[in-house]
Amino acid sequence: RRMTTLFSLINYPYWEQSFFCKKSFLCLKKSGFDVIFTTSGTTPADETNNFLIKMNILPVIVLYKQQLDRCRTWNSMLKEHRGKIFVFDNTPEPGPLPQDPRIIYCHAPDNPGISKAYNCAADHALKNDFSWLLLLDQDTEFKFPFSRYTDAITAYPDIRIFAPSMVTERNIPLSPINLHTLFPTAQPLPPGRYDLTGYAPINSGTLVKLDAFYDCGKYNEAVFLDHSDYDFMERAGEKVKDFVLIDGHAVQDFSSDEADPGKQFFRFILFLKSARFCRWRNFKRKLQMNFFVFCRALVTGKTLHKRWKCLKAWIKIFVFKGDTP
Repeated sequence: RRMTTLFSLINYPYWEQSFFCKKSFLCLKKSGFDVIFTTSGTTPADETNNFLIKMNILPVIVLYKQQLDRCRTWNSMLKEHRGKIFVFDNTPEPGPLPQDPRIIYCHAPDNPGISKAYNCAADHALKNDFSWLLLLDQDTEFKFPFSRYTDAITAYPDIRIFAPSMVTERNIPLSPINLHTLFPTAQPLPPGRYDLTGYAPINSGTLVKLDAFYDCGKYNEAVFLDHSDYDFMERAGEKVKDFVLIDGHAVQDFSSDEADPGKQFFRFILFLKSARFCRWRNFKRKLQMNFFVFCRALVTGKTLHKRWKCLKAWIKIFVFKGDTP
């Protein structure tokens, strides 16, 4: 005969709730109990459900030469999150960290890139019984509460990828990307379900169920920076099929982009080295990508007044997979 028990979390501090719920739930389930959670006698069941979902989400934020407490992402989305937060710092000499018990800190002074950061966070999430991974960067300001993710998970129980719409500070659409053109949509898309073969979100703000993350083969660490999201979503389109654009938007800040021409050219070289290893599902998409990168070389060359130098770098690095321009 199955038995039912009721967990009351009234008198437990938050961190004790997190540990107590997860371990005790598993023990009781194995013993044949139907387990019901409640935070108090008057708290609605949906709030309790949202609490449990939040505890199963591991946000990962990737830093580079930026203090955590000065990041837009930290000061918007992560302010209210009460669970653990995985911080992957690519800075050679990192600054001080906030004294915050939520932080799981990983320092990589050799700067292996954003894909490595997301994979490390996923491995940690898998070992520690998380179900979801929230991908973040340091330059995104979220204009909606964390609860929009939990609401969306509840509303779409069959969906394994969620993301907000993204705009620039000038309110120009940035995400999702139209995969037929490899450019953002001309107008913001309304919230709802979308086919991953037609549209795809960019990295920051994307919430991925952990089993889907591994089904898609994790992030390609050879694509360490630019187009890491394209590469991952190309494979996700074959395994996951759909994603949901949640009711909320975020703003990407490009004010930290380098103005120095020498640094801009170095940044262009990193772009080429990352984009050259993208894997595309068909020859047509590969041609589109090649054309896109070629156009980027022309635009960068014109901006920096180094057209031949940029084209030469495109040929040597992107086309022939060399290491130097």
